[in-house]
Amino acid sequence: MELLQKPLPLADFVKLSGLDPRRIQQLKKEGHIPDNGRGRYRFEYLRAYVGYLQGLVQRRKIDPNHPDKLDLDQERALKEREQRRKLERENAIAEGKLVDAAEVDAMNAEVDGIIRSNMLAILARMAGELAGLDEPRDVKLALDGAIRKSLAGLEGESDSE
Repeated sequence: MELLQKPLPLADFVKLSGLDPRRIQQLKKEGHIPDNGRGRYRFEYLRAYVGYLQGLVQRRKIDPNHPDKLDLDQERALKEREQRRKLERENAIAEGKLVDAAEVDAMNAEVDGIIRSNMLAILARMAGELAGLDEPRDVKLALDGAIRKSLAGLEGESDSE
């Protein structure tokens, strides 16, 4: 009991508490461990530190077994993973392996418009020719030829771009 009553040098207090000397100084500066001004600490100061930790638990409702609680190493790993993903994404964009979805949508809309106008133009071009055909087979062949010609024209446009 006598050991618990007399002031201990910092080195002995560190051994008893299991705390790092810098952490003890920090707690002293924050007022959680009383300062006697001589670099000596009483064992009862550990009670003050335990009280400080209990207060943290009460205020923050810290549950060490809670699955959402992350430790510092997990936080660092998550941060590094996100930084790596961001760099990979930037590299993929720079290499042309990844493109902006809005740009792709705009290009698709433009291509859809070209295809639509070419397909609808077939009716206007073929109306006169189809009017003179009586046989369904002849109508089918004429339409097939016009559609293939229109599609070939689209391929030519994409090659020239």
